[in-house]
Amino acid sequence: MERAQADDCRQAGLPAMVTIGLVQYSTTHRIFLPYSVGLLQASLARAADPERFYFLLPRVYVAPLAGEVEALRAADVVAFSIFVWNEQRSLALAQRLKASNPKLLIIFGGPQVPDQAEGFLRANPWIDLCVHGEGEDVFLQLMEAYPARPWNSIPGLSWIAKGEFFHTAAAAKRRDLDVYPSPFLSGVFDELMAAHPEQSWSTTWESNRGCPFTCVFCDWGSATASRVNRFGMERLLAEIDWFATRQIDYIFCADANFGILPRDIELARYAAEAKRRTGFPRQLVVQNAKNVTERSFEIQCIMAEAGLDPQITISLQSLHPPTLEASGRKNISLEAFETLSQRLRAQGIHTYTDLIVGLPLESYDTFADGLSTLIGRGQYHALQIFCADILPNAPMADPAFRARYGIETVKMPNVSFRAPVLEDPDGIVEVQHTVIATSTMPREDWVRTRVLTWMVDMLFYKPGTVRIPLLMLHRLADMSLRPMLEAFMAPDPRLKTLNWVWRFFCDKARRIQQGESEYCQSLEQDGRLVWWSPCEAILDLLLRQRRLEAYYQEAHWLLQQLARPAGLPEGLLEDALFLSASFIQSHSLVDLYPLVYHTRWNVWDYYQGVLKFEEVALSPEHSVYLKDWPGAPFKLRCLRGSSSHARPHSHPAGPPPGLRAGFLRSQSRP
Repeated sequence: MERAQADDCRQAGLPAMVTIGLVQYSTTHRIFLPYSVGLLQASLARAADPERFYFLLPRVYVAPLAGEVEALRAADVVAFSIFVWNEQRSLALAQRLKASNPKLLIIFGGPQVPDQAEGFLRANPWIDLCVHGEGEDVFLQLMEAYPARPWNSIPGLSWIAKGEFFHTAAAAKRRDLDVYPSPFLSGVFDELMAAHPEQSWSTTWESNRGCPFTCVFCDWGSATASRVNRFGMERLLAEIDWFATRQIDYIFCADANFGILPRDIELARYAAEAKRRTGFPRQLVVQNAKNVTERSFEIQCIMAEAGLDPQITISLQSLHPPTLEASGRKNISLEAFETLSQRLRAQGIHTYTDLIVGLPLESYDTFADGLSTLIGRGQYHALQIFCADILPNAPMADPAFRARYGIETVKMPNVSFRAPVLEDPDGIVEVQHTVIATSTMPREDWVRTRVLTWMVDMLFYKPGTVRIPLLMLHRLADMSLRPMLEAFMAPDPRLKTLNWVWRFFCDKARRIQQGESEYCQSLEQDGRLVWWSPCEAILDLLLRQRRLEAYYQEAHWLLQQLARPAGLPEGLLEDALFLSASFIQSHSLVDLYPLVYHTRWNVWDYYQGVLKFEEVALSPEHSVYLKDWPGAPFKLRCLRGSSSHARPHSHPAGPPPGLRAGFLRSQSRP
């Protein structure tokens, strides 16, 4: 069809039909509508003769390159949008396309295209053009001029011609974003969705562009020149309706700071109402505004109540003032953080906090102190701790910046947490460049820091093997979390299982420094290989190798040493550890219900009060707790008083006199 139309146009003396291919590969575990290249396609609706352009079906699925080349065989132009998860596949496809058709015009854009593009172009000579900044206007000008090449007069381009590098400065950002047609509302994705009716789609969405912050590890602020420009409300509300009627499952809002504008409350309400009305979108994930706490609180309550975003991010990245200054970042105060966390928790909304390992001027000690402070300030639900990655257009990628702070990186595979482990059909490996040392965090200190991040997840967050006793010691005995966590790092050599866990983490951190993925391959119950965190991987090994009993026996001894100065009442530590251990064991005993737990203290009630920032007095009362359903949520129902309240068909055991051998089996079951 495309070639026949083009021949007819040429014979009639009319401008030739231009056949355009668009490539924006998604991740393998969540398939996104190709929003970035969809904007390019929609932009040609503003062309003088839009009918001149014919678009092939966009390429979004990872598939053998030979078939991808064939699918794009008819194209005159192929435009790629590249991200860290699809850069290598896109480059490999572009190389094959150019080899099969040297006249093909190949255009690259997206966040992985470096602003200083000469080296990138020389390393990948099959790329004809790089586009920098917003691509809609640039693409429109390129296509209207095609096949002519007045590139010197078009802003935001880089190319090499006859061995010489050329570059044109990017244009100023548009303030009126509504001039760009919506790819959703203009029907750009209709054909793609019709071709894959079985697909549950995700999408990127933006209500504004710009970021007033200039964090050195991020290219958002530098890429958007700080000013926040916005799309119109009428368009945005219509897009939300489109998501609902098209049953879009998951939306990632690409706004750098959702909640920075007063109108964002209305957008949140409208999305929540759409979900209540239709069930879609199932999830809308936003990046919360950093410093607009009251508005953020209202938005987060709306989103959580509707089930759009049940966990809320309160990002800090670091608590070390020199690191924040060197990173171009300013956080909310710890007092504001604590107040916001407590207000959200009172509404039943969980929060988590982002931290980054490897930022300039951060050391092991400053990171460990910051982590301990966050827990002390009430972050009991989750920390999300990342390694610093170098993005090509972030200030942190500048060679002078890296030299100033002694930043060392390693190239490692880019894989997605919890995604299936899949063999690429062409052996292509996507990569990321991760910080593994700085002038203030040498390689061994980086290893120790990474081990600490896994240890805090293992012990306190998820899976949280000794979460309840650690929290109890922290609250009752005013013990800092840091020394308690560090006690599990290089423990007494006689504690063989705890040492095995610690060495597992150390070995993994060193293998990362040598270029191994940051995640571990582990088997799901259905036999699939997936990418798990090191904490999940080692817990799985503890269960599979039947070492969980030994792990808890040794943890009990170690916690006793830590708790000795506190003078806790008899049986309190044992009750707390017993509940934590039973909690973990219930993950692997999904077929053994009901489970009845007995304690000598009301530890569970006290623990729940701490999580809700409520005062619950500890008292020495025989408490009985019931879990009579399989799987999540991993909570307990309190049966007050004696064991006679338990179900008749269960056989409750007495209160555990201590963590004797076999204590994990001391709860009753049918």
